Amino acid sequence: MNVFFDENYWGCRRERTDKTPGNELRIEKEFAWSGRSWRIPAVYICREGIVMDFCARIPAKEIEIFFRKWKPDAEEAGLSEEEQERRERDNPLSGDVCADLWIDGEKADRWSGCGVSFVPPELLGEDEARAGDDIEAQMLEAYGCSRTDGWIFKRISFSFPQGVQPPLCTLKLILKKASVYEPGPHFRTSVTDGEKCIEFFHPVTRTRHTLTVQKLEQSMIPKAELSEIRSETMKLLKAPRNFLSMFYTVEPKLPPCELQIYDCAQSDSPVLAEKKGAASIQIIGGADGPTSVFFAFKTRDSREDWDSVHSSVHYKPVEDVEWRMRFRIKSEEKKELEIIL
Repeated sequence: MNVFFDENYWGCRRERTDKTPGNELRIEKEFAWSGRSWRIPAVYICREGIVMDFCARIPAKEIEIFFRKWKPDAEEAGLSEEEQERRERDNPLSGDVCADLWIDGEKADRWSGCGVSFVPPELLGEDEARAGDDIEAQMLEAYGCSRTDGWIFKRISFSFPQGVQPPLCTLKLILKKASVYEPGPHFRTSVTDGEKCIEFFHPVTRTRHTLTVQKLEQSMIPKAELSEIRSETMKLLKAPRNFLSMFYTVEPKLPPCELQIYDCAQSDSPVLAEKKGAASIQIIGGADGPTSVFFAFKTRDSREDWDSVHSSVHYKPVEDVEWRMRFRIKSEEKKELEIIL
């Protein structure tokens, strides 16, 4: 198996003349972390740095229980964004790896990473099993992983610190769990509301907080600030422009990004304006739903101690919004490993 620095699994399969594959070192480092059995089967020494492969075994029973609760194909399930987040949190195959690496005592920069997962074919329907990527089969064979269990495969590239080059002696690896997102309560606002207070509890600390809606402001994206559209077809684009801005405070305050607030509704679909002589209006999008449109815009100045969030964008003025809270939960769980090369 050829492995190149800063290339994902698919890029490593291309015929390459501009790069030399890394030299494989089988280390077969096994460890338990975050309730899983993990292995680092091999590292690859490249000219630019080190590529490290990880794999974690996921018992088939856990995957079966997950599929009983959630459909295997999330796109076909018709889930809301909040349901998709819950599904991802429950998914035993979605574990992410955050890693710091020291090479011979010097900290390396993380360059890039990728991952795939394997589900035993007997847990999938015939169509899903047939559509599986053979990258998973390649990883199973390369590292001798059983096909009766599920697997998470991760690959991370680390660049050499300045002054460090092969031959190498030791690696020190610190693994950290990625942040997870916990759904929070919903609440509604209307342009007819005065000051409004919403009490909620932090899901980890159980601290009682109060969100106070200080101001609601109906706004429109100025035409001048719509993204420039170049092609003749796309010049016909008609896009929603109305949104509602909510300015609020939270007491006690929460660290930045720990509390996130979203509109529960989706933005209206952009459309192609009807041409002269045309019989219909075309919606931009496809079988998987309308394409999202994002705009960069500025709102009126508000007090510096107020936070703000904006609703989805619609053709008609927005008067009522159902908002949902989401909490970013950082894990302090770490695992330190030393590898002698």
